[in-house]
Amino acid sequence: MKGKLFIAFGLFAIGSYFVHSQKAILDSTFNMAGTQRTVIGKTYNNIWAVLGLSDGKFLSVGNSNVNLDNSITLVRYNGNGTPDHNFGKEGVINSGPLGGYSSLFALAAEIQTDGKIVIAGNVKDGSVYHPILIRFLANGQLDPSFNSTGYRIIKMSATVYLNSIKIQADGKIVAAGEIRTSGNTNIIALRLTSAGNLDTGFGTNGMVTLDINGTNDYCNGMAISSGGSIYLAGYTLNDDFYKDITVLKLNSTGKKDNTFNQDGIIITDIGGFDDEASGIALQSDGKILVTGY
Repeated sequence: MKGKLFIAFGLFAIGSYFVHSQKAILDSTFNMAGTQRTVIGKTYNNIWAVLGLSDGKFLSVGNSNVNLDNSITLVRYNGNGTPDHNFGKEGVINSGPLGGYSSLFALAAEIQTDGKIVIAGNVKDGSVYHPILIRFLANGQLDPSFNSTGYRIIKMSATVYLNSIKIQADGKIVAAGEIRTSGNTNIIALRLTSAGNLDTGFGTNGMVTLDINGTNDYCNGMAISSGGSIYLAGYTLNDDFYKDITVLKLNSTGKKDNTFNQDGIIITDIGGFDDEASGIALQSDGKILVTGY
């Protein structure tokens, strides 16, 4: 069912006002220049997530390419922007590729309350990319209490990209993204226990696949309410093959919550052409804030 969704375009107007009323200046207390550039070998690197740590330091999570294979790269910085040399090698840890797989990708990351780092992504297995969840200790080492190896690969016949991850209050891990088959792309969500096992109390054997309207559907962001409801934000292709912003609400067992717009889904066409949600957050008054373009 196509419904209405309030999206905070007012933020753009507010931002525009402040841009004209005060000058933006790089913070010279951050690495003495306001920027930090970290060279990691003779490779290309990217960052998918930046996580603030309880001690004021922060961690970047991304990928590095070495000899055509990708690995996950963690870089920890001090609060002033300099690399933390007490972490890995001069602040950098590379992990992967895993044995038997050609590349390992990080696409989203979260910090647990105990400081452990949980990453969602995929591993390349021939022509298929399997979803993977990885947990590191705060020092950057793989956590052996997570599936005894530090990672869980969910082997599937179709390629899966896990673009978002959240940690529930009970420690369970929820990840979501898209599953790409030969005929269609659908939204997928899965939940693991804190020990790294698929949670059989969620969907079918720990996984949910959602086909919104028979076309291609994608999930880019996720939020979890204090009551355990799961909100997924992304887009779907409409009958004219343009993108429309999509928000889904699932209950704690992975089923669509039909109290949300009668069928658990809100589809919003803003400009008549392509509209895509990239992030979602829940306000304290229960309203939903969606960002995108």
